[in-house]
Amino acid sequence: MSTQIEINGAQLIPLKEAAKRIAYSRDYLAKLAREQKIVATQIGRQWFVDMYSLQTFFGQRCS
Repeated sequence: MSTQIEINGAQLIPLKEAAKRIAYSRDYLAKLAREQKIVATQIGRQWFVDMYSLQTFFGQRCS
């Protein structure tokens, strides 16, 4: 089951789920988030990312 959250109108999904969808490691996606190359927010220890941001960054369609 997906745990989506909405912040400022953006639908965010857990980093772990995003990593499975696009076949990149969680560590790499967390690095992109820390460097602010993708739209993401950290709540506690868990990162949540915007899939549209990932699609734009990687220039590919994520399912």
